[in-house]
Amino acid sequence: MTTNNRHAGGKYVHTFNPNKAISPDSALRLAKNYSFKKNGIDIYSRVSTIKQPVWVYFKTDSFISSETHFLVIENCNFNLITLYAYQNDSLKLIERKGMSLPYQKDNLFPEQTSFCIQPNTIYFIEAYDLFNIVLPIFIRTNTVNIKSSVFKNYFNGFYWGVISVMGIVALFFFIRSKERAFLYYSLFLFGTIVLNLCLEGYLFAYFWPDHPEINTHKIAIYALSAITTPLFVYHFLDIKSYYPGTKFVFLILTGVFLLIPIMSFMGWYAQALYSLQMIAFLQIIVYIVYGISIWKKGNQNALYFILAWSLYLSSIVFAVLSSLNIIPRTTFVNNYVQIGTLIQGGIFSFIMAGKYQQYKLTHIQSQEKIIDVLKERELLLTNQNDTLETTVFNRTQELNRTNNELNTLNTKLNELVSQKTWELQKSLEEIVSTNNQLHQFNYITSHNLRGPVSSLKGLIELYSEEKDATERAVYIEKIRHVINRMDEILIDLNKILSYRNSNSIKELIDFETMISNNLRQLEIQRIQVNLYIDPSLEIYGIKSFYESIFYNLLTNAQKYSSPERTLKITIQIIRLAEHRFTLTVSDNGIGMDESKTGDKLFGFYKRFHTHVEGKGLGLYITKNQIDMLGGTIRAESELNVGTTFIIELPC
Repeated sequence: MTTNNRHAGGKYVHTFNPNKAISPDSALRLAKNYSFKKNGIDIYSRVSTIKQPVWVYFKTDSFISSETHFLVIENCNFNLITLYAYQNDSLKLIERKGMSLPYQKDNLFPEQTSFCIQPNTIYFIEAYDLFNIVLPIFIRTNTVNIKSSVFKNYFNGFYWGVISVMGIVALFFFIRSKERAFLYYSLFLFGTIVLNLCLEGYLFAYFWPDHPEINTHKIAIYALSAITTPLFVYHFLDIKSYYPGTKFVFLILTGVFLLIPIMSFMGWYAQALYSLQMIAFLQIIVYIVYGISIWKKGNQNALYFILAWSLYLSSIVFAVLSSLNIIPRTTFVNNYVQIGTLIQGGIFSFIMAGKYQQYKLTHIQSQEKIIDVLKERELLLTNQNDTLETTVFNRTQELNRTNNELNTLNTKLNELVSQKTWELQKSLEEIVSTNNQLHQFNYITSHNLRGPVSSLKGLIELYSEEKDATERAVYIEKIRHVINRMDEILIDLNKILSYRNSNSIKELIDFETMISNNLRQLEIQRIQVNLYIDPSLEIYGIKSFYESIFYNLLTNAQKYSSPERTLKITIQIIRLAEHRFTLTVSDNGIGMDESKTGDKLFGFYKRFHTHVEGKGLGLYITKNQIDMLGGTIRAESELNVGTTFIIELPC
């Protein structure tokens, strides 16, 4: 055999394939009796599920280099491979390696089986595997072998990295869209990595080196790595829409992938191997047939799907043909399965990215429809209010005319008419007050409850994904806190509905607790807030209004914080006069240009920053609530310095 041979195999001297295991002495006698035959091909390859060994013997040449020389077999999946040296007319056992033994640390690389050899020596190799024998043998110096294997490892690392990134991106798409096609695609990609790691020997070398019995069930690992493939194809091609009655085909394919591990663990290795080989080729043909049919129905993505699976199928055919020595084992051919998988994954990822963009577009359109509906409702409410005011005004005018007519008839009835007019005016004020309360109730319901509900939804999703019991307990505690917060808001809403007179629902305001609750809800650290409350203040008011005011102002500070510095908020509540106090909220955010905002800051649907989400409702509602409390609000702001809101309210 040639030293440092780079082409697959090299030249075997003699090979022999007995019907059953034989002893080294028997192998030596057979060699002397010329029972071995010369093998002129580069690779000995025999695909079989019969437990038969293959014997090979050859003589090494004189080594020119003083480096250590290795017999390298670029196949790590042998059940057992034994190296003998011919010495003193007998075969001396040199070393045994294989997947039926604990992984040996002196093996140079996980993807190969290597032995240290000497020059001018006859060696015998006994190769034994449960499934097949493929012997690409090389004699290399250590330097050459490292160069060859390092390239292989670099390529594998690149392959695993690219496929991992694709899988993580697909998983991210699933989390954002909840579309199962993304989840199955992510599992399909990660299964591809597991399959490659197993085939290349990395799982054995680094995950269970001391448990070779696991390698007996490699077929089970291969099958499980592909179990989500039928489900991915079913959702990717949207087969339910085109062929709703054929879901059973993909369920059967999935079921076979589940059955193969069971067959392996029952010891039916040959049946498991045949089933896996058959289903592996059959499923690709089925996928391509479905793809062609759906493409003909006008689905353009199906064309890329056909191309991707055709490339993958060709990569498997290349691998089989090279293992049978029908085509030469070049570097390109040796890595074509990974290359085909990379191209296939790239095509699928491109299509899946397009699907995600379509999902985002649909989601945005849905949000726009919701906003349009809200605007229509607001417009309807405004029109109803205008109609009511016009009706009341006309009624008042009518009553005034009636009063003037009655005045001329009987001056004694003037006092009675005046009383009735006052009562009607009082009714009008109550109607306007009720209308304002309905505005506030609508705001508190749709705005103040949104934060806790969103928090609750997110916490429940995190809880469902979390496996650790301790972390789950933390999420349960946070969920309980959000529920308690929602309960407080609902109690306040009930109070508003129970009393029409705002004076009847006034209560003592606990500013510190109220602010702490808002900070916790918004996940703002208490250390970021400088709070001062005049201890002499004792304020009675509508609690839900104050909670809403703080929530909106703190939300604004959080939304429009500067990316260049840590958010800092200063809150001061001090007495201004005997019956009046001031509430000031300052932040160090991005600020505003007051020449542009003017008096529009508290307008309806007014926004002056577009880089964060929002509808411009918070400050509008806040001003309305402060007006109803009999107070005023104004803002002082400077770009890149911060904003201060100054509120004056009666005690």
